[in-house]
This record gives sequence, structure tokens and C-alpha cells, in this order.
Amino acid sequence: RRSETLTELVGRHGTRSGGVTHVSESQALAHSAVWSSVWLIADLLSTLPVKAYRSSDGRPVEFPTPSVLASPSIEVGPVDWISQHVTSLLLRGNAYGVVTARDGQGWPTAIENVNADAVTVRRDSAGRRVYRVGSMDVDESNMFHVIGRPWAGLPYGISVLDFAARNIGMGLGAEKFGDDFFRSGAHPTAILSTTKAVDSTQALAVKDRFKAAVGSRDVVVLGDDLKYSPLQIAPNESQFLETVGASA
Repeated sequence: RRSETLTELVGRHGTRSGGVTHVSESQALAHSAVWSSVWLIADLLSTLPVKAYRSSDGRPVEFPTPSVLASPSIEVGPVDWISQHVTSLLLRGNAYGVVTARDGQGWPTAIENVNADAVTVRRDSAGRRVYRVGSMDVDESNMFHVIGRPWAGLPYGISVLDFAARNIGMGLGAEKFGDDFFRSGAHPTAILSTTKAVDSTQALAVKDRFKAAVGSRDVVVLGDDLKYSPLQIAPNESQFLETVGASA
């Protein structure tokens, strides 16, 4: 239900057209710029010091860090917990967690992060958020939900991947082109030419001798009017570097 609504929104604003397909989280992270950006922000925020304050006569007074911040999960430490949280916000527009323990006053003492793919959220007739995690309904009071990219009228945040699908897809295509271009060897790197007639046996022998000399970094001697001409494709002609730079 969430993805269908987002598809309608994106299509209505004209950002997903021309046959651009959905870019999944794993596909997006394969883009070097997306990967670098997400992990830089997540690492920086997750390693910042956390302190808690309460107001006393209008002035902040520091007090011991609550357990929900010092040790929010039994599965991961606080740094990894915040990193998971921030990564979900950056990629999915939402971060979800389920409250698993409370203190005597009812304050959460433990929250386990939940993959956004496992969560659906809607509003009931009374306007309250209704959550479903996998096959289990979870009361709103037991859900920890932070919206990173809000959208008016929606009970959840929008995914930046949906709106950046075109650019991310173009960048992934450019990286694949570069990998294929430099790995496939579809174009010759140089030409050995002569004005004399050369049959296939002679051509193969000349090529093998030349490659052997170059491969061993030995001195190359060209005779019989042979001329060596390296081939290069200018980056500005293929627009490869410009495309990668613009994508980043």
C-alpha cells in the first residue's frame, strides 16, 4: 500500500517517466556516490556523543543518560543502533522500532529497530496511525517511528530513492558502461601498420613479438616500414567522465 501510493505521487509530479524503473535500496547502494554519502552521514551521526538534559527553572541540567540511549538494543550497541536508524531515514524516509521494555513510569528502556520493508502504516477512521510489522499488528504506543522526509497527508515519510530514481539509475548505467568499456577490450589499443603487403601469418608473428617486448618492458624495434599508432578515445567524446561527475 505504501509503495503504490508513492508511485502515484511520483508519477503525478513527473519524476518517474521515460521508463525509469524503481531503484531498490541495494541497487542504490551499489552507486558509489550513494554509498559514500549514506555511510559518511550515518558514521558521523552515530559516533557523536549523546547527553541528556532536563529543564530546571528554564535552564538545562544534565542528568545520567537514560538506558534507552545508553543501551537501546540487546542485538547491537548504541553506535550501530543509531547508524541503522540514520541509514533507514536517509534511504527510506522513515525509521521504525518496536518498544520491547519500559521502566516503572512507562518510559521505553529498549527499542529494537525494524527494517522498513517489514512495516506498513496507515490511518484509521479516527486518524490514528495503524502499524503492521510483518504479520503482526503493533499498537501505535509501542512503535518508535521517526519521519525523515514528510509529505502532507501521509502517515509516513517518502523515500528519496523514488524521487532520485532517474539520476541514480543513470549513474549506475554510467558505472556499468565504464566497467564494460575498460574490461571488454571491444576496441584495439593500438595499430601496427605498414605500406607493404602482410599476410595473416606474418601479421600474427609481428603482433606476438611486439606484445612480448612491450609486456616485458623491453626495447621495441620496428622494421619493414612498421609504424606504431596508439588509439585513444577522448573522455570528452565519450562523455563518460562528465556523466559520472554529474551523477555524483
